[in-house]
Amino acid sequence: DRLRQGGAKIIAFDVDFSSSSVLGPEDDAKFAAACERAGNVVLASNLDERADQADDRGVQVDQRLIFPIEELEDSCLATGFTPVVEDLDAFIRRIDTAYHDEAFDETLPFLGPMIAGAAQGLTPEQTGLWMSNKLKGKKRIPYIRGFETLINYVGYPETFVRFKYYYLATPEGQPGYSDLVATPEAL
Repeated sequence: DRLRQGGAKIIAFDVDFSSSSVLGPEDDAKFAAACERAGNVVLASNLDERADQADDRGVQVDQRLIFPIEELEDSCLATGFTPVVEDLDAFIRRIDTAYHDEAFDETLPFLGPMIAGAAQGLTPEQTGLWMSNKLKGKKRIPYIRGFETLINYVGYPETFVRFKYYYLATPEGQPGYSDLVATPEAL
């Protein structure tokens, strides 16, 4: 609610909400209601890989899609997958932007592209088409293989304003609250 009141264009959580809250169903209901009020919340999904089957390269893999609990998924704008692969030197220079579900012939965008699509006013379905380079009027995504692309880092360190998650629960007048006071442009 505080991010919405501050004018955040998109609110995204890269947190796994696939299980109910340990604080009880009322906690999930409150969060779902806040997501519904905001209308611009993107939540993380997950892609669980287990060694059960062989893919086209002979690698044993079984992928299972894991979404937020139904109450949260229904209340948010979209969900996106969160797998991140580091290079050998622990830097992240490339990212898979989508997962193609062969069974449904559907392209499911990962979290970053889903946030970018939502910020451009695209629906999740349009973002899937954009990730497949099939959305007219949108710049094509330069893939290096499959849905993998290089990350174009723009700006100096701290270019993007970020808030620690626990600041959102900081009551007014308490230490840390002033860190949340920002202009809507900063959000």
